[in-house]
Amino acid sequence: MSLEILYILLCLSLIIGVIFLYKLEGKVLFTQINIFNWTYFVEFIAMGAVSPFIVYKYKYENWILKNIPDNHFPLQEVILTLIWTAITLPVGIFCANKLLKKLNFKYNYQAFIKKPLTNLNLKVFFPFWITLLSLYMVYIIYQIGFIPQIQMFNLNSVEIAQLRGQITHNLPANIIIFRLFALTIAPILALTSFINFITNKNITNACYFFILLLITIFFNTINLNKSSIVFFFIGILATFGTLNKNLGFKKLIGFGIAAYLLLTLTFIAVIPNQKQDYETTIKNVFGRITLAQTYGNYVSYYLFPKYEDHIGFKSISKQLRLLGIEPKERASRVMMKHMAPEKVKNGQAGHMVSTFFAEAWANWGLFGIIISPFLVGLILKLTVGVILNIPKTQLSLGFLSYLTYTFGLNKSFSKILLPRYLIASFVILFLFMIIEKKLLKKKSQKYSL
Repeated sequence: MSLEILYILLCLSLIIGVIFLYKLEGKVLFTQINIFNWTYFVEFIAMGAVSPFIVYKYKYENWILKNIPDNHFPLQEVILTLIWTAITLPVGIFCANKLLKKLNFKYNYQAFIKKPLTNLNLKVFFPFWITLLSLYMVYIIYQIGFIPQIQMFNLNSVEIAQLRGQITHNLPANIIIFRLFALTIAPILALTSFINFITNKNITNACYFFILLLITIFFNTINLNKSSIVFFFIGILATFGTLNKNLGFKKLIGFGIAAYLLLTLTFIAVIPNQKQDYETTIKNVFGRITLAQTYGNYVSYYLFPKYEDHIGFKSISKQLRLLGIEPKERASRVMMKHMAPEKVKNGQAGHMVSTFFAEAWANWGLFGIIISPFLVGLILKLTVGVILNIPKTQLSLGFLSYLTYTFGLNKSFSKILLPRYLIASFVILFLFMIIEKKLLKKKSQKYSL
């Protein structure tokens, strides 16, 4: 089949997918950013489906893709997978809706966001978490010995890459606790505090938000990740959608320009000793959005099973050791080691970014490609469905806003199947909220007597 026909089929499948998504979840325009339109339009289309149209233009300049011979470059395989995903991902959402309906659970997202907000008493909640996270932040800085975000301005690009790899893979702290509290609970609380502020505007709530915002930015950029700041502010925009507030097109355009400039400035900032002309910088930022998230898609098809055997289930979790099974490295690490062994050895590269189906192919071959988009759509809606069936509070909307930009399609398929840190943070935060509510109730009853 010719590439021209495949390109046409890809465009048609995307149109069908958008229409299907609209029928399932209502508004798909960005006047109300939500988890469904962000996941499909940005995570899937902009960061995945655009790539095949431009990949050959940049292939020979790219340090990863140029190593794949032209006669073995799996462009057709990637396009066919994207066509399949464009349709089956909404099918998974459709099946989740049917399942939730059959179980008598609420599943209508638009109906949920139109409900009135139930205000929570957060007098103890925010001070407790701000104190805990601040102490943890001080502990992390003490363990590292310096503040990486400041240290990077004294380094060149190679040293920055090495420092980023060192912090990412050798953080001097328990990685499970860091991912749970620093990378999951902190941003959820920051978004919750923002919702609390815009629904109950006063100086105290403003201070809560400002402090949690600074803590979140520190934790999310500790490994010098430039894009995490922009993604967090996507969560901020998503809070308006969860409150059923429309964002005007002027505000959206303004935010888009601001986000693009922020990415451009941070890109220049982390390469202080290299001259960057404006055109090169814009090209790099554009490539980071449309192409850099898909390297692994092409590498996975090229590498498995010709050069590497399919991995199977042994890369899903390191906790398999508890069952007596020796786990294997994730596909993203295997791909990077194969394509850039020296960079991995020197700490300049870690895991290769890809759309979820790249790992599904690396693990289970054709079966993984067939079933993974359906499962992702199903899990996406079932995850949202959990929130739709609890009271609409600042905390539940904070979770929903966090999910908008973190559910993600450009990450490990196993992380989508089992979002451990999201589940743990959900249990911890809501359990704390319930305990606090009961203690405050007992206290009020005591004083009333």
